Amino acid sequence: MGLLLPGQFMIEGLIFGKGTPYVLTGDSGGFDIQPYGVAAGDYQVPRQDENRFGQDQLTPGPINIQLGLLQNRWLRTPPAGATLVQADLGRLQKIWRGDDVRYKWGEMQQLAYGSIDGTDKLIYGRCGKFQYSKINPKTESHTVTAEFRRADILSYSAVQYVRDFVPNAAPLTVTNGTGGDAPSWVTIFLQGPLKTWTLTFGDVVIPSNWDIPEGKILEINSYPWTRRAVDSDGINRRANLIGATPYLDRLKFKDTDSPKVSLTATGTNGNSKGVVAYRDAFQVIK
Repeated sequence: MGLLLPGQFMIEGLIFGKGTPYVLTGDSGGFDIQPYGVAAGDYQVPRQDENRFGQDQLTPGPINIQLGLLQNRWLRTPPAGATLVQADLGRLQKIWRGDDVRYKWGEMQQLAYGSIDGTDKLIYGRCGKFQYSKINPKTESHTVTAEFRRADILSYSAVQYVRDFVPNAAPLTVTNGTGGDAPSWVTIFLQGPLKTWTLTFGDVVIPSNWDIPEGKILEINSYPWTRRAVDSDGINRRANLIGATPYLDRLKFKDTDSPKVSLTATGTNGNSKGVVAYRDAFQVIK
């Protein structure tokens, strides 16, 4: 069971939407998902009335959120112990300014929402433009339009699934946790000592020319917002992944797949191990 009800959203601890003084408004239900763009790789065949299709990339569109911030007032003396709930416009704008995020390269914010299946899901991106009105004396509310710039066109389970595996053992089969319908990114942690090691994930084979010492950890991360290969000392190890290793954006698995992950190495002991972490991914927000 998720923390949020269907129709509720949360960003940096602030819950808005159904049952809160931050009411979604507007013709689209207050949560307007803009279409993604297509950077088409089309080209016209010379001297022909034909097109050829190359590689296309999808450009995520923003989400425009329309809110009415209720400024409730007591009409008479309140009952003992009663608390009046009011929307805090200043807190909302502080979150949308994102001062702890917008100065950091690659930093993201999580916009959580209560899905109709009873679970919480996450949208990754950054807060964008923020517009508000002075209080309307008739409705006792502020009107807010807030933009959320998406990192990609998917949403993800709030629950992250984590599986352990050991070197020189039978492969571990990885499956989605609760039934996503889009490809899942993965993060793999390898803990030393591991010498002359090779990691296999599905049909992706990743050998390395760097031996992981005792007590050190290598993170191989394919998530778009944290894509990297870095050790526990903060040193970039991407160049140490050798051979025909594909770009890290190929390290993912389809919702219909159950890839196997395995690790071969020498010089191991009881501390040597691997961890694979992933989230279910979903095509739409609902």
